[in-house]
Amino acid sequence: MEGWIPILIIVIIGCLLSGPIALIISIIAFNRAKGLNGRPERKSDSPERAAEIKKPPEPIFKPPAPPAPQKMITQPPAPAQQAVIEQIPEKPKKEILSLEQKIGTQWVLIAGVITVFIAAGFFLKFAYDNYWIGPWGRIGIAAVAGFVSLAIGEFTRRRGYEIAAKGTTALGFAILYAADFAAYRYYGLIGVIPAFATAIIVTATAMSYAVAINEVIAAFLAMLGGFVTPVIISRGENLPMPLFSYVLVLSGGAMFCAYWRKWRTINLSAFLGTFLLYTGWFEQFFRSQLRAPGEPEQLSIALGWLGVFSGVYLVLPLLYGLAKRVNARTDDVWLVVINAGWTFFYLWTILYDRYETTLALCSAGLSAAHFAMMGLVYIRYREDKSLRQVLLAIGIAFLTVAIPLYWKMNAGVLGWTIEGVILVFIGIRYRDILTQITGAVAIGLACGKLVWQLPLHNETFRLALNPDFGIWVFASIAIWLCHYLYRIKTQSSEDSFGVVAQLYYAIAVLVMFSAATLEWSAHCSYNLHVPGQLHYFSRGQSIIISAALLLFAIRPLCPRGRPTETFSIITLAAGAAFIVFSLFRLHTGEFLIFVNWDFAAVFIYVMSMLCCQIRLRLAAESSESDKGILSQVVYAITGLLFFGAIAAEWYWHCVYNLGASGVSPQLIRGQILVFATAICAFVVRPICPAGTVSRVWATGLAIVGSLFTVILYSQTHQQAFYIFANPTFAAAGVFIAALFLSAYLLNRKTEQGRECGIFLSLLAIAVFWIVLSEEIYEFWRCRDLYVKDIDNWKFIANMWMSVAWAIYAVALLVVGFWQKIKTLRYLGLCIAGVLLLKAFIVDMSGVSTIYRIMVFLATGVTLVGMSYLYQFLKKKGFFEA
Repeated sequence: MEGWIPILIIVIIGCLLSGPIALIISIIAFNRAKGLNGRPERKSDSPERAAEIKKPPEPIFKPPAPPAPQKMITQPPAPAQQAVIEQIPEKPKKEILSLEQKIGTQWVLIAGVITVFIAAGFFLKFAYDNYWIGPWGRIGIAAVAGFVSLAIGEFTRRRGYEIAAKGTTALGFAILYAADFAAYRYYGLIGVIPAFATAIIVTATAMSYAVAINEVIAAFLAMLGGFVTPVIISRGENLPMPLFSYVLVLSGGAMFCAYWRKWRTINLSAFLGTFLLYTGWFEQFFRSQLRAPGEPEQLSIALGWLGVFSGVYLVLPLLYGLAKRVNARTDDVWLVVINAGWTFFYLWTILYDRYETTLALCSAGLSAAHFAMMGLVYIRYREDKSLRQVLLAIGIAFLTVAIPLYWKMNAGVLGWTIEGVILVFIGIRYRDILTQITGAVAIGLACGKLVWQLPLHNETFRLALNPDFGIWVFASIAIWLCHYLYRIKTQSSEDSFGVVAQLYYAIAVLVMFSAATLEWSAHCSYNLHVPGQLHYFSRGQSIIISAALLLFAIRPLCPRGRPTETFSIITLAAGAAFIVFSLFRLHTGEFLIFVNWDFAAVFIYVMSMLCCQIRLRLAAESSESDKGILSQVVYAITGLLFFGAIAAEWYWHCVYNLGASGVSPQLIRGQILVFATAICAFVVRPICPAGTVSRVWATGLAIVGSLFTVILYSQTHQQAFYIFANPTFAAAGVFIAALFLSAYLLNRKTEQGRECGIFLSLLAIAVFWIVLSEEIYEFWRCRDLYVKDIDNWKFIANMWMSVAWAIYAVALLVVGFWQKIKTLRYLGLCIAGVLLLKAFIVDMSGVSTIYRIMVFLATGVTLVGMSYLYQFLKKKGFFEA
């Protein structure tokens, strides 16, 4: 007990000084506030005013005053007053070259840049082969050279050396491409994600620079350097994924240029570069696999990337015309034709001998792609009839090739769908209702036969590349074509043609969705011979539902109208229910948190829901209209599902990666942060839509999160810790800060928003008070339990809790006076009252004598100081003001 005497003396002195110090600080602060808000005496007051101030008080009893004279006497102002009035200052009242010149300035420059770039590439390769410089040194030299080239190019461009400067800048970008590709591909210094991200940054920067200065030479040289880089540093290895990913980034840069500038050189050079690199890989590595017996090892890679590049160069030549609503040029149309022929040539080479059915499906897919582009051209710029005719001819050509190859698969369904489309076309063309109904019946029979032939598979099969799945896809495309025939004739979404078009569209999406679901389910059952098949099915089904939802959300692909909106809401609700179910078994073993396929599938669905919400939000006239309220409801479901997925991901991380079972401290801390983020997501504008529903969800989340925090806070401390400097208190602080931030944002809105903001402010104050008390109590409990035995740890904990409450009450009073917020002052008084009750009820009976004295002393001094503060401000006229 003797060792505690100095500590107790210090504590007692601190308690004695806590109230006066707070009082002094408060008096100083509010005296300054009074000086700002009140009206101090000025020397410029008139003598009459000064005399009135100094006049003694009148007696209680005085004789009646004589009646005032009727005549009004006007007196001029006193000289002193006139002088003061005259001294008051008035308030201030309130920026064509000849062939020789072209050769000398442009062509020679291009040749020089290419030569320097090739020399730099060979230098890096030679340095690598002879071990002159380490890998990081080689990449560093290349990167520095690239940045120096960029700096020199921009510096000289600003001084008038336009053409040479742009070429030097392009050389810099090309060298950066080489450094990035070599760092990932040959030296293994960085992973695929950093390499891909760096390539994206370089491409975006190079193309943005070229577009900004409107210089095709810079874009061409940067593009050329990007495509030459893999050839220069190639070592003859078969690595198609990094190569084609890199080429896709370059193609994306070309698309960026095509959107802003009408540069046929960039379109052609990007297409030729992609075609040559794909052809080089195909002839060197893949053709030998086609000749070998068995299935080629890289068949999916060859077909997948061929499809990606075909889609890119179907869009790229036409992007500028679609964006600017102008006619496509002849060379752009020819590039589309060449792209179609190149794609089909490789499809025929890969698939004809062994996979004739798959070739038919790919042909039908190419036909659908060109028909879709034709529809887009019709929507964006229908005056371009020549382009539409070319796309229609290409689409019909691919479909003509696909039908004979596909006919042997399912003649009945194929015939009914084709017959249905023809009848629908004839019925619309000649306005014959009976013919249209007959076409719909034929489509219905085709769908009925598809259902009759279920199950889709009974044994192992090739995923997606099989006749049974293909006929479903064909039927869906045919139904979509019926939708298109009605859609081009409709005048509005509410007329008969518009409603029928929406119904056909919904049926087409439903057929495609059913086919994908059946195919993926059968794949998990027959092809995947691994445990946890339900887990794999949930992952894939999430992506399928996301695709179906996006088909109802994307404009102008999906037609406007109530039927499609109804189907989108049904799909959204069904998908949300499925995702919630899948969260209960999101993972089955160790995983990389937030970077895994299971969480990615859920995230994709959440993003598709967000697209639907944005569409509804843009269509809403106001936040309280039907679509405005529906937009808020969809946003609420999306937010809850997203943060529920984050909570589930954190839970399984604690279970499988951290080995924590049950309600662990790690789980509680993470969930507190999830609640904090979720509350802000429902009040931050313009992310969250304004309206009553959003405010209600934010308030509800705040209440649930507050209860979760204060109830489970004490379970997070299972060992000794530093008070106020530990992860749990930090997490709670973030949550409280989120409450205050949400209250501040809501206070700036409508009256209802201010009411919610006041409630969240009070809730934050209460949560902080409770968390503060729990932190102090748990600190002393854990010291007694995990450090050393402290016989009177409860007494010490109660004492410091009382001190903290006193300081907290004074702080609330100070802020309440400072900001003139009466509610805060009431809260400070309430906490002081609770402190007083605690002192008389809890501390009186449970705390030992010495600690009881200290608690009561601190409480009393605090209350007296608060009283003096009120008296002081009352004398200063604070409350009257």
